[in-house]
Amino acid sequence: MAPSLVHNSRSERKSAPQEQGYDADRGSGSILQFLKEALFYPVLLYQHRTLVRNFFRREFQSRFRGSILGSFWTLIHPLFLFITYYLVFGMMFNVRSPKGMHSLWYSFYLFTGVLAWTIFAETTIRCTTVVVENGNLIKKVAFPAQVLPVHIVSVNLVVFLVGSLAYFIIAALTGFAYPGINLLLLPLVLLVLMLFTIGVGLILAALNVFFRDVNQIFPIIANLWFFATPIFWYDQMLMGGAKNNPRLHTIFALLQWNPLNPIIKALRAVLCIPRIGTDKDTLSSVLALVGQAALPALAAFLIGFVLFRSLQYRFADEV
Repeated sequence: MAPSLVHNSRSERKSAPQEQGYDADRGSGSILQFLKEALFYPVLLYQHRTLVRNFFRREFQSRFRGSILGSFWTLIHPLFLFITYYLVFGMMFNVRSPKGMHSLWYSFYLFTGVLAWTIFAETTIRCTTVVVENGNLIKKVAFPAQVLPVHIVSVNLVVFLVGSLAYFIIAALTGFAYPGINLLLLPLVLLVLMLFTIGVGLILAALNVFFRDVNQIFPIIANLWFFATPIFWYDQMLMGGAKNNPRLHTIFALLQWNPLNPIIKALRAVLCIPRIGTDKDTLSSVLALVGQAALPALAAFLIGFVLFRSLQYRFADEV
């Protein structure tokens, strides 16, 4: 792929090749056109796979540049993360697993929740500055900037997969769980999570070009979002307190609208974390959770893509 240079004059910008997926002129695109482009997003990624691969390599290497162990930290981090949660919650605070559950249930519950949350949080927070950080490239080269979040979420996906491998090793050694048939649905669940994450990332990336406060505000929102997501709490924990507290019952009802709620539950199901009060998760129950999460994930992606493409023609002037 040989990207075309973007010249300063408006007339020369219009000559940028449309096959690059870059509109230097707002008039050359419409919402319907952008929606159509969104549906062909996988095709765009395939066409520019070399670009995405180079961005991925740079992002991955930058995380461990200068370290002795290099990429082995992707395995060391989740192992020590689990040990930390076990020591803090299992021993220091003596947080017990619910009745009838394995003694390590809560530690694994918390660990897998954090792994899933990391994909979303680290990707979206990084996306707030991804356009600004690549300002020199955007000013000089005609390329599809809407693919920029993909390499970030891909790196975090690798970290998740390594962490999941560490989880299954520990779970098997302790007799907690072994990989089951539900694991076949892991790619589908991750696809929905990535779709939602890229959508939110595109929204943040576009807005931060014009309002740099987004980079400061969203981490605060992400912290609140963390506590609104079933990472360290589970439904029965809140439902127990809601019986005597109507206000907590209202909060619990609102939390069910969190788009990440069914995604996190589905990921735990495919990782063989049993849910309280239910029999063993089946393929159909996991698919039900995926279906519940698919619509908001698709909506977030389409909104993010259209917003990004609608504002993209101004990026070169703002960064």
